[in-house]
Amino acid sequence: MKFLSTLLVLFLLTACSTTYSEKVVQRMDEMDDKPTWASMQKVMYEKDGRIFVVGLSTGSSTARIAGLAKISDNNARFEISRFIQNEMGFIFQNVEEGVEPGSELSHFFGTEISKTITHQIRSESRYFEKIQIKEPTGETRVRTDMYSLISIKENVLKKLIRKTVEKNNQLSAEVKKKVTEHLNKKIDTL
Repeated sequence: MKFLSTLLVLFLLTACSTTYSEKVVQRMDEMDDKPTWASMQKVMYEKDGRIFVVGLSTGSSTARIAGLAKISDNNARFEISRFIQNEMGFIFQNVEEGVEPGSELSHFFGTEISKTITHQIRSESRYFEKIQIKEPTGETRVRTDMYSLISIKENVLKKLIRKTVEKNNQLSAEVKKKVTEHLNKKIDTL
């Protein structure tokens, strides 16, 4: 009985010692390294007068690369909308305008601005890698990560935000000015 108990403890220790690990097994175009931009650490940043945005989609090892690319492109575009919605929500909460549903207005503006900037967005680059994952249970699987990098000129984004805010009749001129100034400052800090 003591032997069986010892054996059971050894088995459990061995099973628990297996760790989770990830290893890149394939990179796009057999690249040696992952591009520095292909990271979710900072999904929006400014460089040389352009706002760059990173999107990510993940699928299985058999996922269609073209499908993952479309999803990651859309996720990058969504990041711009979310940024605008969040910042407008912040402004509407701090402005006493008698606007009850501030979140609805920030969502509306995010959607409207997204519609207007779609034609101004440029697809910069894509990158995918296949990652082998070893679970603590010992099971192995492969995941595909697809990154998309898009950009828009900073001055164009600011201009489109201003135009979209200006054409809304629900806001006073003072609020329109505050919203535009706040968003411009936030874009400048990227």
